[in-house]
Amino acid sequence: MSSSRFSPVLQASDLNDFIAPSQDCIISLNKNTSSSRRLQNKQKETTVSSKPPEDAVKISLKDCLACSGCITSAETVMLEKQSLGDFIDRINSDKAVIVSVSPQSRASLAAFFGLSQSQVLRKLTALLKSIGVKAVFDTSSSRDLSLIEACNEFVSRYQKNQSSSGQEAGANLPMISSACPGWICYAEKTLGSYILPYISSVKSPQQAIGAAIKHHVVEKLGLKPDDVYHVTVMPCYDKKLEAVRDDFTFSVDGKEVTEVDSVLTTGEVLDLIQSKSIDFKTVEESSLDRLLTNVDEEGHLYGVSGGSGGYAETVFRYAAHVIYKREIEGPLDFRILRNSDFREITLEVEGKPVLKFALCYGFRNLQNIVRKIKMGKCEYHFIEVMACPSGCLNGGGQLKPVQGQSAKELIQQLESVYTQDISISDPFNNPIAKKLYDEWLGQPGSENAKKYLHTEYHPVVKSVASQLQNWYLCPCCSAVGVPVAGEGWSLALTCIGRDHTKRVVNLKFDVLNGRIEDLYDMLKVALWEAQPQTFQLGVEGHLVLAPQRRNKKSPSDPMIHLQLTGEYEDEATIFITVDDLSICGFANKTVDKFILEGQNNFFPDGEHILSFGREYSELIRGGIGRLHTVPLGRRSMLHGLHALSWHNPEVGDLEIVNSQAKLGVCRFAMMVSESLRLTPIRDSFAPLFDLENFASPEDCELVQSWGDISKELLKWKAFHSWDAVNKKAEKDQHL
Repeated sequence: MSSSRFSPVLQASDLNDFIAPSQDCIISLNKNTSSSRRLQNKQKETTVSSKPPEDAVKISLKDCLACSGCITSAETVMLEKQSLGDFIDRINSDKAVIVSVSPQSRASLAAFFGLSQSQVLRKLTALLKSIGVKAVFDTSSSRDLSLIEACNEFVSRYQKNQSSSGQEAGANLPMISSACPGWICYAEKTLGSYILPYISSVKSPQQAIGAAIKHHVVEKLGLKPDDVYHVTVMPCYDKKLEAVRDDFTFSVDGKEVTEVDSVLTTGEVLDLIQSKSIDFKTVEESSLDRLLTNVDEEGHLYGVSGGSGGYAETVFRYAAHVIYKREIEGPLDFRILRNSDFREITLEVEGKPVLKFALCYGFRNLQNIVRKIKMGKCEYHFIEVMACPSGCLNGGGQLKPVQGQSAKELIQQLESVYTQDISISDPFNNPIAKKLYDEWLGQPGSENAKKYLHTEYHPVVKSVASQLQNWYLCPCCSAVGVPVAGEGWSLALTCIGRDHTKRVVNLKFDVLNGRIEDLYDMLKVALWEAQPQTFQLGVEGHLVLAPQRRNKKSPSDPMIHLQLTGEYEDEATIFITVDDLSICGFANKTVDKFILEGQNNFFPDGEHILSFGREYSELIRGGIGRLHTVPLGRRSMLHGLHALSWHNPEVGDLEIVNSQAKLGVCRFAMMVSESLRLTPIRDSFAPLFDLENFASPEDCELVQSWGDISKELLKWKAFHSWDAVNKKAEKDQHL
């Protein structure tokens, strides 16, 4: 099943933006269970395997959104009431179905069929109404509402900040856009309370049009809110999660009503079109529903420029006009910084920069921004943030490139189509927005506007206990782990058996197809089980282990054997020490075991000592100072595995052979050892594992100091003093 044909189970495979509940739910749901819970196929109940059938458990998206257990990543998960099949069922019910189409989805379909956006919207309106849809709207209208509110919020923050501190940037700036649910979910679950105050409180266009329909338009149609089934068509899977947030529900006559009942991706709409066995190009065009569609009297569509909503541009122009009485004519000249997904623009008054805005797309750029905010060094006043590289036009729910077309070529085509036959218009001049304010909201920033067009965010507090509570408990040795079970679930923590003198944990990971988050989950649990007295969760949940091993090792010391498989029959096993996460050697098909120099005595038999050790000065030219040049990601890991898999010092030039082995060890040291030790290293590439990334030079500096930091933390735990050596000496004197 392709990633665009995921209903009823989302197939996210290579998507960068999909943030979903974990396939193996690890939150307790307030029930006393010890077995793993699986999200099954839609036709099956989610059950706890160790309980009788009457104890079946339903796990909803709302439960998952409130859970700290799932990780921001591409995952397969069941999303009830978010499928094309459910949409068809609702059309045949007694509810009035209303569909709101995003301009990004409209552009994607236009590029696919070779039509204009206006033609696509009119034909889609005709098709949907022919199967029973009551009305089809355009979320460009609600986007203008969101933009107006964002402009008002920014000016209010900016002026308040100036008047209170005399500074142009401070406690409530930068203001970060809130339209991307992937970013919001990441902020709530990963970044927490320190970042949330910076995020705009304005609802996304999806939720803004949901509020308009369920609170206002229904009255014009002579309906009640729960009489309407509202569906949006979006470029992004994360919008499905956004729609089920508790913040976007309200009660009417004791019934819970959601602003958006279901979300279909662009790919699902294409599925619907193709299921009708029709030539979409020949579908007769219908007139558009003007109530919430940006169409002028001549029938032309209008809206703002910008494939991700135009937040930075619109707010920049408005702030320049309102605060500094400057009219910005023509296109804005955003300056490209590190890459095309990170751009900035500055307004200068009398030679002084007074407004500095940025566009930040993709998690790699996003993490750099977040780090600067956390350090108090962010110089921007407003940041338009999108989780997907290239923004919303490149959302995971969009149509994929056709045969012979690259992803880059498709993005360029979409950017061109997106601005064709669309009149660029100021949101403040939108007659639909003006009418909604006059009849319903009052003024921008009013109490009614805040009630219906603004929201709140909630940090998810992580609990180690809750994350471990429902992991599988081995009946043999009480080892904590994940059993092999469920379709497509091949990762497992192998039981170490009753003979605990072996202290070896065997893990398996498919580098070609596996999820890096699953690998880290397994390694964390393995560390906890293998040596709980040494492995601890340190400051802010970061992994802290003993910084160095004892001088004399024996085979009974804890170790992880990580078996890796990849392309071209590549296979190797990496040996990882539990106490400090170092890679001490590997095995492949050619020789039983290769051990890094200086890591002797791990294996009594079959050792082949390599001519280099585990220090970066030996693994890479330039040592730690060049770690930021080591590519990170799936492709890099596959290359490293290939080098280790076929390493044979007896075949070929020894210098070249060793050079390849060093490459493999170095890459796994960064993507396994350093990534588990240091959160910033992991965050620099794991969210976009399928793309090539690099750790920043600043993050790589942490590698050098990790040993000292870890040692000091352990001293603090033991002696409750940073001056642990002197404390120990004093303690010894009193014995």
